[in-house]
Amino acid sequence: MVRDMWSYIQELFRNQEKVKAELPFLHESIDLDSFPQSEYNEWLKGNIHDLLKRRLQQAYFSFISGADPLDAGFEFFDTPQSNGFVIFQQQNDTLSDWDFRFFQHYIADVLQEENYVINLADVRSQKKSSWIEKVFKYYLKPSSEMRSRIPSEQLYGNVSIEYIKRDERPYMIRLLANVYQDQNFGEVHPFGDLIKKISG
Repeated sequence: MVRDMWSYIQELFRNQEKVKAELPFLHESIDLDSFPQSEYNEWLKGNIHDLLKRRLQQAYFSFISGADPLDAGFEFFDTPQSNGFVIFQQQNDTLSDWDFRFFQHYIADVLQEENYVINLADVRSQKKSSWIEKVFKYYLKPSSEMRSRIPSEQLYGNVSIEYIKRDERPYMIRLLANVYQDQNFGEVHPFGDLIKKISG
């Protein structure tokens, strides 16, 4: 059931990618030095941060236990090559644009504490179908120190965190951890451990 749902979501994304852009593609780097750090630090102390962590923790527990999901805003996927989750903005959610961006940034901070580095941070805008889509993306890899070992330490894999807006409204956050499966890389760490660190 869960895998069928994720296959359906993947197919939707594949179909959307085939839609020809009607406006020029806009692409720029995210200036992390100008990120509103003081506002972010205040947000970390607030209720929304705690709520999102608690929702993620409970939703993941439902996923791994095979129980019916209690929170329709979350989807998880688990394949030999990739693990991840999606947090959708729900109709009754009061989450703001900055709630999503701060949560994305928080996840990146958690990963950096685990010896990851931000390899790419950018924002892309494009007209798709009947909406304008803006994607804020962080792409993280294990640090060069981790990668210099033999076999290379891949931690949880290479991780992308995307916050997607449609017509300037929050749509979803998508985290995807892609792993290597060859002799040059060590065993990947359990994805559940990353969920614990994010939601802890």
